[in-house]
Amino acid sequence: MSEFNVNQAKIRVAEYTVKTELDKLLIDMNKIYIVALGSGSTAIHAAKFIDEIDEKLNAIKGGGGCLTLEKIVAYTSHRVAIMADSRKLSKKLGDNYFDGIPIEIIPSSHRLITKIFETEYFDTCNLRMGVKKQGPVITDNGNFILDWKFKHDYDWKFTESDLQIIPGIVEVGIFPSKYIDVAYICNVENYSISTLYPNE
Repeated sequence: MSEFNVNQAKIRVAEYTVKTELDKLLIDMNKIYIVALGSGSTAIHAAKFIDEIDEKLNAIKGGGGCLTLEKIVAYTSHRVAIMADSRKLSKKLGDNYFDGIPIEIIPSSHRLITKIFETEYFDTCNLRMGVKKQGPVITDNGNFILDWKFKHDYDWKFTESDLQIIPGIVEVGIFPSKYIDVAYICNVENYSISTLYPNE
C-alpha cells in the first residue's frame, strides 16, 4: 500500500496490475500493495494508456494481450482516466492504429469466430502468433488473441455488446466512451496537455 501526503492529508493507494509477471516483480521489490482483481475490492481511479482513442473517446486497448483484465479494472473503477500522446488521437478508430482490435477467445473457437467476421462483418481476424516462440500467443488466462482488421466505422458501444455475446469470445479490446471519464492528451510537439470529456 503506497502512502502520499497531499495538503497534509495522508492518501493511501492500492495499485491494480494486470500482468502476473509485473505483480511478482513489484511484490518482490516491496514497492506496492497489489489488490487482487478477484478480491471484491473497487478501485477509486484507474489510469490507463491506450493504443488509440477517437474524438468521441472510444478507445482500443489491450494490444499487449491483457484486454480482459484491463476491462475488469475499468468496469470496477469509479473513475477511469485515459492518458495518450497526440499521435494516438484519431478522428475515428483505425485512422492511426493499424494492428486491429484485439479479441480474446477460447482456443477451440478461433476458426468459428474467424468465419463469423468474414461472413457477417466482411473483415478478417488474424490469429496472433508468438514472436520468440512457435504457435499462437497465449494470454494469462490461457486463451488465444485474434486481431480484428476492421474496415468500417461502427457504433462502438453497440458493437462491443454484439461481439461479447458470440460464443467463444471472452472479451474485446474496444473501450467505448461509457467506460471513460476523462482523457489527457499530450501534444508531442509542445508537450501541452489537452483534457477531453465524453460527448464533447
